[in-house]
Amino acid sequence: MKKMLYNISEVASYLGVNIEDIDHEIDQGQLETITVGNKLLVTSTALQAFLSTRKIPEQRPSHQRWVYPALFIMLMAGAAMGMVFPFPDWQSQIIGPQSAFYKDVKVAGTGDPERYVPINAPLDYRRLNQAANPGGRGFSHTLISLQHQNDVASGALSFPWTFFVNLDTNHDRGDGVASNINVHNRGSGWASGYHVDSYAWGNGTTLGSNIEIRDVAGLGAYTVGMNIQNKGFPGNIGMQIQAGPFPQSHRFWKPGMDGSWQTGIKLSGKPGLAYFGTGMEFGPNTTGDRGIWLRGEFQAGIDMGNNDLRMNAGAAVQFAGDQAVALRFNDSRQRLEFMYDNHVIAFLPVGNRDVDLTK
Repeated sequence: MKKMLYNISEVASYLGVNIEDIDHEIDQGQLETITVGNKLLVTSTALQAFLSTRKIPEQRPSHQRWVYPALFIMLMAGAAMGMVFPFPDWQSQIIGPQSAFYKDVKVAGTGDPERYVPINAPLDYRRLNQAANPGGRGFSHTLISLQHQNDVASGALSFPWTFFVNLDTNHDRGDGVASNINVHNRGSGWASGYHVDSYAWGNGTTLGSNIEIRDVAGLGAYTVGMNIQNKGFPGNIGMQIQAGPFPQSHRFWKPGMDGSWQTGIKLSGKPGLAYFGTGMEFGPNTTGDRGIWLRGEFQAGIDMGNNDLRMNAGAAVQFAGDQAVALRFNDSRQRLEFMYDNHVIAFLPVGNRDVDLTK
């Protein structure tokens, strides 16, 4: 049987009585209730059982005397329909053209359907907000809010997935996107296309974002875990990892909190199984002032462990910030050259053996 839930005010309205009368029946144990969160609810089964044992008071106004039996018949009919048709018979709907996806009614010339992708979706919910946050901070203008409380017994197997998106496509041209997010920041405030707050209250692994790539067919597909592009003017930072501790005035703050990381970026895997052809690569078309810049204070700028430091001939190891002192290998002359101010001050032919440089 498909169960339906009613709150106390709905039950009182259906029966044509006051809420206090319903509370009295609940206190007397005549009407069974359940608690969901902080709300007291009545199931259709409990309401049917309650109605089947009640007599219609003679002093009740004539227009209310039919409420009990009528509601009982309605609930029974609804239950029967729920058993015969447990789910709605959804049909495909043809949606006509709608307004442009990037349309801004306040800016002239925007919303050209020839320039931007139009929306053609069964669900298109929009909200135009023109009011500031009431009461200062702590409020948000939310379109959709999903609240999922997964409370299971200790040790129970559970897979709480609050929001699930699945795209299955076989297109050969065009772009397939399972989730598309656009942010147009026209002010001086902070804005983000995707924001995650992860709170670790237990000892389990807590991730801000988890991405798993699987080349299922094994046909050599070009698979990328995360792709960050800049299609506009020069950007500032492609990826930033911050240390942002809570202030002492924050309700989550505890002594010892400094927001630090044991490791900023880590390439890891199971022993013997974590193979990286290249751990980090700057492509052949990349240019700039420096590849990696260590501006902070570290006990070791680069710790190579048991690994070698490799570079092409002609590249130099510079020992001064002004690039004046350097060491390089001259492939054409087959010698190591000590440089100062871009001039060779000393060299060591690599064909020599057992050379004592102290003499």
